[in-house]
Amino acid sequence: MDERCRYFPAKDPTKTESIRELKLGVMGFNGAFTYTVEKVLAMAFKKSVHKTYMGFEEKLGQRFGLPPHHTLSEKVHDMTDRMREKKNVMKEKISRGLEKV
Repeated sequence: MDERCRYFPAKDPTKTESIRELKLGVMGFNGAFTYTVEKVLAMAFKKSVHKTYMGFEEKLGQRFGLPPHHTLSEKVHDMTDRMREKKNVMKEKISRGLEKV
């Protein structure tokens, strides 16, 4: 398996962003088995790259002071709060429904 990740500066010099190029190659010997292994490894690679990118984005956000909603930990915290609110609303609806019966 061969993984490559390359970063290039943006074509427009006034922008601070960069271009990311990701590549994955898998070598195998048997047709059907190779295809299955390639798909599994590609899915694992995609998940790994996504986590790496999110961590990289979070660290850059901390270093350069991006708004907190851009960091991974803030996203997780916001999602947890929303899930708690939904859970409490559902509990209230259920308890109201049981009171009517």
